[in-house]
Amino acid sequence: MTTLTWADVDRSAGLITLRREHSKNGEPRELPVTGGLAELIERSWQARTVTGPAGMVTLSSFVFHRQGAPLGDFRKAWAKACTRAQVPGTLFHDLRRSAIVNLDRAGVSQTVAMALSGHQTASVWRRYRIVSTTDLRAAMAQVQGANAGATSPAAGDVARPVRAAEGR
Repeated sequence: MTTLTWADVDRSAGLITLRREHSKNGEPRELPVTGGLAELIERSWQARTVTGPAGMVTLSSFVFHRQGAPLGDFRKAWAKACTRAQVPGTLFHDLRRSAIVNLDRAGVSQTVAMALSGHQTASVWRRYRIVSTTDLRAAMAQVQGANAGATSPAAGDVARPVRAAEGR
């Protein structure tokens, strides 16, 4: 987001338009601005005033900037932040994976999640949707909850394969 400009942000509509030249897959997409992101965008809007060397005041066209100039390489700052947060070695790209997991766990459809993340194929999306022990435990709890209070199935209710001859 180092190239994001205020021309890409519609604050009144709560929408960021990610231009194709700044999109990983080369396709433009819209990102709704809500919650913490809306707060961050608002703080950036308030901090867009820049005083130049001659005392001239201008407005930065970049949403995220340093004295009006776009941010450069942030790998050192990212590594330092990860160390401070006690998660050293975390990759910035891990946030993309986390977003996919969070969207899936929140029940957002795969189609909508892919539109937000920019994934174009389900296979790539599934690669990002990493299944954790927490997910496996939640699945087992769901099964237990669904079966709570169920009685033993009658002999005819036992799941068994259907032979081709039985289906006629």
